[in-house]
Amino acid sequence: FETLAIALGANYNLTDADREPERVGGIRVSSNLLPMLGAAPLHGRLFRPDEDRPGQAPVAILGASLWNRRYGGDPKIVGTMVTLNGARYEVVGVLPPRFSLPREVLPTLGVAEDGDVFLPLPLAADAATIRTREDYNILGALKPGVTAARAQIELDVLTAALRAEHP
Repeated sequence: FETLAIALGANYNLTDADREPERVGGIRVSSNLLPMLGAAPLHGRLFRPDEDRPGQAPVAILGASLWNRRYGGDPKIVGTMVTLNGARYEVVGVLPPRFSLPREVLPTLGVAEDGDVFLPLPLAADAATIRTREDYNILGALKPGVTAARAQIELDVLTAALRAEHP
C-alpha cells in the first residue's frame, strides 16, 4: 500500500446556543484519509498530521450538507466553535458538496455515513496492541502497479498470521 488510513463512525449531538439540537453523523479520521480520497477543502483546511496525536486542540471539518443546512453556507463558520456531545471544537474547514463517503467506501453505523462532521482520530502510542476495538475502518491506496488481487493475497496471509497469533 502507498497509504493506509483509519476511520471510525459515530453519531453526535450537535448543540448551538441559538439553534435546536441535532443528531449528526460524525467520522473520526486519521489526517491522511481525506487527502488520500482526493478531498480538498471548500473553505479552510483539512487536518494536519500533528492532529493525529492525543492532546491536540479539538478541531472539526464540516460536510457540505451540514454546513448548508445548519449554517446557511456561511464561509465565516471557519474559525468558530461547535459543540458535539458537550465538547467544543473549532471548525477548521468545510468540505465541498461533491465529496462523500458512501457505505461501500466506509461502512459505518447509523447516520455517521452522512459525514456531517469529521473529527481527528488521535490514537495512543500503544493503540496497535489494544485488542478491545473491532469497529475501525482501515482504508488503503494501492501502490502504482499493484493489483487489487495481489493486495488481497497479501492481506489474506497477514490476516491468517494475526488470527494465529491472536485467536
